[in-house]
Amino acid sequence: MKKIECRILCILFLAFLILGGGCKENRGTPVIKKDRMVEILADIHLTQAVLDQEPMFLQGAKKEYYYCHIFERHGVTEELFDSAVAWYATNMEVFEQVYAEVIARLEREKEGLEDVK
Repeated sequence: MKKIECRILCILFLAFLILGGGCKENRGTPVIKKDRMVEILADIHLTQAVLDQEPMFLQGAKKEYYYCHIFERHGVTEELFDSAVAWYATNMEVFEQVYAEVIARLEREKEGLEDVK
């Protein structure tokens, strides 16, 4: 009986090591570089702000059109963008830097608009 318990524990331990290894953060490089990601995310947030002013029933079709245009403009596909977001999500310290730059960029654009008034 002890041998069976030991084997089960060993199997569980090995399974834990194997499965736990798959949860490590990917420290490679993102498929979309940081500066480009900042540009894409800033455009997405500006677009979403505009779409939020539309009635709900119009937002869906327009969102798809605008997002496709954003991806095309930046030379990426939706799949590539999703992969980049997944990489950044596992590298939160870099994602925080990206979003700090996105916020700074949007603030500069907002100030530029306020200066025009």
